[in-house]
Amino acid sequence: MTSVTTTDNVTFDVAFSGSDTGSGMWRYDLYMRSNGNLTWQLVGSDIEDESFTYTAPSELTSAEFMTVAYDRADNKEVNEISNFMPGDLNMDRRVDANDLLLLVSHYVGRNVTISKAAADLNSDNKIDAQDIISVCRIYTGSDIRLLKKRSGRTTNTTTK
Repeated sequence: MTSVTTTDNVTFDVAFSGSDTGSGMWRYDLYMRSNGNLTWQLVGSDIEDESFTYTAPSELTSAEFMTVAYDRADNKEVNEISNFMPGDLNMDRRVDANDLLLLVSHYVGRNVTISKAAADLNSDNKIDAQDIISVCRIYTGSDIRLLKKRSGRTTNTTTK
């Protein structure tokens, strides 16, 4: 993203650029998320210019924009929107202890860079303890019920 300007928080002038040493740049899809929402929304597609004016349906207190670029061979840029794996917060194509550490760091308020789309595993627009548990499950490849069985712990229930 080169620049985003607005005077009224409704109309946003978005400028972006890209380069490709092979076939050259062709088009962009423009996505936006606003007001703390973690979900990206497609607001412009097949944009061949390097600028776009987006008009929101109502005033936004905050807005982020991201593009997915395509070259003339129709190869798609890989980024948080175009190619994320749930739980892969650092976008290295695997879910591991590093992702879990990043998620916990983000949750406790540390300033870390993560893929918010990959972090919100239950799609509730919050990054919270439920997402941490989900990343743990993905990382370990297990379910909490399996962990209880393996550790020998059982739940006793009594019926009357």
